[in-house]
Amino acid sequence: MLDFVADIDASLVKLDTLRDSAAYAKQEELKAMRICALALIRLAERHAERADELAAVEPDPTRRTELWRIADVCRACRRTPRATSGRRCNTTGLSTSA
Repeated sequence: MLDFVADIDASLVKLDTLRDSAAYAKQEELKAMRICALALIRLAERHAERADELAAVEPDPTRRTELWRIADVCRACRRTPRATSGRRCNTTGLSTSA
């Protein structure tokens, strides 16, 4: 997800407000996209934190391992580039589970 934020930031810098009459609308859309991407990152972090909390008190070792894996995958959403992710973050699932 951080690569999305970087792409958005790069697009914001490239906007030509002097020659492009739609630049303001593009800027506002990009700013909204950035807010959404950062919100999804935070949501994934919250899911990871909760999975860690549940794993800490889970008596079943198999379930505890599953919860740690969930936490790891959620944390990978933040740092793993979308093109190279072996464990892709399902942001659609995250955004609809809130």
